[in-house]
Amino acid sequence: MDFSKNKDVLLKQLSQKKMDHVAERRSIEAKNRIQEKAADGTRNIKLVEVEKTNKPPLAIFGVKGLFITNLKSILQQYCEIYEFNDIDKATEFLLGNSVPIAIMDIDAPNDLDHCRDFFTTGKTVNPDMAYIAYRTDDKPSEIVEVFQKQGAIIMQKPVDRMELIDWIKKVIAQWREKSGAAKDAAT
Repeated sequence: MDFSKNKDVLLKQLSQKKMDHVAERRSIEAKNRIQEKAADGTRNIKLVEVEKTNKPPLAIFGVKGLFITNLKSILQQYCEIYEFNDIDKATEFLLGNSVPIAIMDIDAPNDLDHCRDFFTTGKTVNPDMAYIAYRTDDKPSEIVEVFQKQGAIIMQKPVDRMELIDWIKKVIAQWREKSGAAKDAAT
């Protein structure tokens, strides 16, 4: 009987259960926030007018800096960009709009808890939303694993312009296909 092998397997199982429990708890918290926001009908949330621009809305979450500015300059020709560094405003935006793409910077000085809230709220409201989480280091972390398990694409800084544009174009094509199918079904 190999005690260290059994110990490693058990520790992996416990770690997996913990991650699953954290993800479930975050999902419940996001649903509660959605219900609270829905009960508060006094807020006016600007709806995105996608028909005018014919560009899909893209939400960027992170502290304004060179990285966010660079992202905006790369993506402005493909998407209608909405930038947030305040979790409450970002949450309101996600609750009030159908956003197919979201990008977040998970490196400091950004608050990982706010990034997690942004992610779980968006995925709860719109499970088909495509997420990219940018980070500097390539060391695996618990939050990155949770994001990946729930469908986020993890990309490294600095931005690989071609990789990002190819991915965005693919998501936009899927969004246009779904939007066109929804319009056809309505008529």
